[in-house]
Amino acid sequence: MKFREATSEIVRLLAREAWPVRGDPEDYDPLLDQIGDAAYVLIGEASHGTGAGCALVGFSTYDGTVTAARDWHQPSERRHVRPARPESVEGLLHEVGEKAFTLTLRSGEGRHILYGSFLERAIGVVYRPETELMSHYLEARPARQFDAIVHIDHTRAVEPLERSAVWETGEVPETYPTGV
Repeated sequence: MKFREATSEIVRLLAREAWPVRGDPEDYDPLLDQIGDAAYVLIGEASHGTGAGCALVGFSTYDGTVTAARDWHQPSERRHVRPARPESVEGLLHEVGEKAFTLTLRSGEGRHILYGSFLERAIGVVYRPETELMSHYLEARPARQFDAIVHIDHTRAVEPLERSAVWETGEVPETYPTGV
């Protein structure tokens, strides 16, 4: 089976497992079922040493904007997030075709598929699109890392309470000045 055919089959299976999030309170039921009666819910980041009574929920995005600094100790600004690499878990989840969805990973096809090794993008307080592959991608096994993933295909930056001129302006587009 060729890579593209295998990817299409994986996407089809993931789409069957995905629970779309479209704004209704019931859209979150699979996520809440996954969390259950956990005493702690860690959102967006997997920590080592967690165990019973703790649920880990990961978030992913394909593209959009993020509030992050260019480097440590720099002011935060609104930065454009590049489209995810096709071979990454974010690229795979983008192919599902939903704007937003929850994928539970404790059981089912989603767990089976995402138990393997994938590139995974991590964006935190610093985002460096110019070195994204080296500085933001890591090898991960999402089904071992999270109990559930919330994928939002196109995100919008969190707006700080006190906006600076740098944040308001945002970054210069990569195509400047030809794309203006």
